[in-house]
Amino acid sequence: WGRESWEIARSFVYPTAFDTEDVCAAPLPDETALSQEDIIRGVPIAKRRVQQAGLRIADLLESAFAPGPLVVEEQRLR
Repeated sequence: WGRESWEIARSFVYPTAFDTEDVCAAPLPDETALSQEDIIRGVPIAKRRVQQAGLRIADLLESAFAPGPLVVEEQRLR
């Protein structure tokens, strides 16, 4: 998840916000501003990331609360 977000930031946000392809090699400005066009272009990416987060958390919750063997029941039957 973190790696995916970093890749998106590197390919979408950094070139626009910092006006460079290699943000690590360039001096960073004290401030940066995204234009309204940049924000509009980023909305589909943000929506997709929220959807992915929802699916991932749903999967984790399903795994965490999945029914398993009833240990109490098994012990009673022995």
